[in-house]
Amino acid sequence: MCDQRGCCWKPQGTISVPWCYYSKSHGYQVEGNLVNTNAGFIAQLKRLPSPSLFGNDVNNVLLTAEYQTSNRFHFKLTDQNQDRYEVPHEHVQPFNGNAASPLTYKVEVSKQPFSIKVIRTSNSHVLFDSSIGPLLFADQFLQLSIRLPSANVYGLGEHVHQQYRHDMNWKTWPIFARDTIPKGVTFQYGTLSTDYHSVFHEGHS
Repeated sequence: MCDQRGCCWKPQGTISVPWCYYSKSHGYQVEGNLVNTNAGFIAQLKRLPSPSLFGNDVNNVLLTAEYQTSNRFHFKLTDQNQDRYEVPHEHVQPFNGNAASPLTYKVEVSKQPFSIKVIRTSNSHVLFDSSIGPLLFADQFLQLSIRLPSANVYGLGEHVHQQYRHDMNWKTWPIFARDTIPKGVTFQYGTLSTDYHSVFHEGHS
């Protein structure tokens, strides 16, 4: 099945590292150059030719990036050819300002396969890096893999833990909710995927 999906198969013995992983032929590539806007930049992404995993893949994706504040970077991936429903929120409005300056971070975009990286300029720490896996964008399915910037990770949903800091040694942490009492090492009511906190060795988060 791994070969049929166009993935790579590499047995790793008894360690927990995945044996099956995506090749660089999956994902998207940036078409042309980044186009600067008042708030940041945009880029057109085109799907790389590779086997479809779930069907109904979106071939053309628009990346919209905004330097909203000196400490906040926002980017959005949308279907370039078809409008899709987005849940409205009374307190989250479209950003209408200009790009902030000066910035405490810098943004790097790799063209093929597409990935995006956010780096803190004061100490060159990588805060966000999607180069560990390809972008998958299909009808009713979106996947963006992120390389963790630190092993000190907290949050990511509501679970019963043996310790406050997560075990990130290739352990799978689900982000689902179910109606159950706290028992055992399992997931609970909350799916607070935004409740994510990572601490670097010098104490910065």
